[in-house]
Amino acid sequence: MKSNRTVRELVLEEHLMTAAELEQVLDPYAMTETTEDMKQAM
Repeated sequence: MKSNRTVRELVLEEHLMTAAELEQVLDPYAMTETTEDMKQAM
């Protein structure tokens, strides 16, 4: 599926998440840091 659009654009266009939810999910810091929930699951 080649559309030359970003994941952010596609998700917002399809109303799959709100802009705030998307910001949280796509936050690079959140993707790379270990949270307390993750530590407990290990």
